[in-house]
Amino acid sequence: MNGDGWFGDRAFVFDPARVSDPALSQGLRNLMADGPSPVRNCLTSQKNTLAGRNSCVGPWFASMNASLYMGNVPRTNGRMQASLNLSNPLGGIDQLLHGSDNLRGWGATPFIDGTLYQVRGFDAATRRYVYQVNPRFGNTSPSASTLRSPFRMTLDVRMNLGHDAQEQDVILKMRVKPALKGTRASADTLKTRYMNTLSSNAFMDIYKLMLRNADSLALSRDQSEKVQAREKLLIARADTVFGGLAEYLAKLPENYSAKDAAKHVSDASTTMWNIIYAEAPWIKELLTPGQLRLLPGGLREMVTVPGFTGRFFYSL
Repeated sequence: MNGDGWFGDRAFVFDPARVSDPALSQGLRNLMADGPSPVRNCLTSQKNTLAGRNSCVGPWFASMNASLYMGNVPRTNGRMQASLNLSNPLGGIDQLLHGSDNLRGWGATPFIDGTLYQVRGFDAATRRYVYQVNPRFGNTSPSASTLRSPFRMTLDVRMNLGHDAQEQDVILKMRVKPALKGTRASADTLKTRYMNTLSSNAFMDIYKLMLRNADSLALSRDQSEKVQAREKLLIARADTVFGGLAEYLAKLPENYSAKDAAKHVSDASTTMWNIIYAEAPWIKELLTPGQLRLLPGGLREMVTVPGFTGRFFYSL
């Protein structure tokens, strides 16, 4: 237990005034007088005792990483994502401001020198080891260590090849079954698929959603009947929008452009959602303020938030 840095052993802290070896005494005096504050406190409070385990505490330190992410690089139609990653930017700023020879250690984990004594011989007469004090005990200066936490900057780019997600969705929906390449679904099947909330993001039957939550909304009989009648009108308009889309898709030639087909689907979906948004004033007039607050999320915002253009979907 000599504090020479091996296997975490603890050192006996000699009192400099009671040590016969002048070099050892002077080394301890220097640390207790001029060493870092944690070192001075640790040693002076434990003179003539075996240092307590974990009794010398190093300084606090801060670290930071940063990342700039672009989920959709412009003009790539969502195919490309890029991220700029900064590892230990504090270390880069430290080196920029202070140079490599005068680092402050910003952003770096301090590697503390935990060796108090170094063995420099053995006195055969007294049968004792001869020690010298390590003047760097407790030192955390980056200049005293060969270990560094470098600043790194990396640019990651990811690009999806082939058809984008919207085009792939159209290609698969136009088949009788997704796995049956070369087949073509009928217009009625295509219309049903695009009017089905679970299989597309093109349509949401908001009135069916309200009727599903009739008990929670405390809808009166009169309100429920009005919602049912309004739903029939909404379904009829959806049938017109997606019926026209389905006829267009069903008549496309074998060598059709998936990009153009996806554009038609997107336009039809936008048209339908504009129709849905236009229902907000009617719903707001039908329901009481308390009922409006109880509407499911998404529908509630559509009715109460001016200019709302979000899309929401529920399994019905």
